[in-house]
Amino acid sequence: MVSGYNQIHGKSYFEAIQNLNRAFSQGECAAQPLIEIAGIRIPRPLSFRELILKGVEAFSSGKIPDPSAGFFEAGAGSCSATIPSPDGTKLKFIPICRELITLADNLDFIDLEYASICGIEVDYALANCNKPNSYETAITNRAWLAALEEDSHLLKVCADFFYKRFGVQNAMIFSPSAKGLRAITQVGTHAYGHTNLNSPTMFPIEK
Repeated sequence: MVSGYNQIHGKSYFEAIQNLNRAFSQGECAAQPLIEIAGIRIPRPLSFRELILKGVEAFSSGKIPDPSAGFFEAGAGSCSATIPSPDGTKLKFIPICRELITLADNLDFIDLEYASICGIEVDYALANCNKPNSYETAITNRAWLAALEEDSHLLKVCADFFYKRFGVQNAMIFSPSAKGLRAITQVGTHAYGHTNLNSPTMFPIEK
């Protein structure tokens, strides 16, 4: 586990959100990023970009030796999301998704109209989804770039760690949601946006 972080767990994304709110109210994660909703500031999980950035910073400072298991010990949930278009030709990436942060029930996915969602849109055919990337395809991968909020420098730094510094092969698969809005989870060297929200969820929280 990255130094400076604890973990919030839940049997589902909804339960993990509840536990995050409870921990914050008890002063256990005062450094967690906040979002204002309906005039109230509440804690949120890290975005996918923040997860990757925190992991890169930890490796750079020598806090953990090898990213082969990912930046965190287990799959790390985020407040970022993907949603496919009805015809499956496009994807939208939502960096900080309010619908996830305020989730109020156990669901497999959030059923929303694609057109109503603001986010970074990507053509599915150009995203090289559900397949391993070479280093050359990773640093230009449209799905990864959208998930990292168009931060091409961070994408290259991340790929440099996985492929060049640590020699990881068949890395950086991006598997987006195929139905409905779902959270992006960082698992090892991969990013999964297809996992049911009813699945066990872990959020890294800043101490």
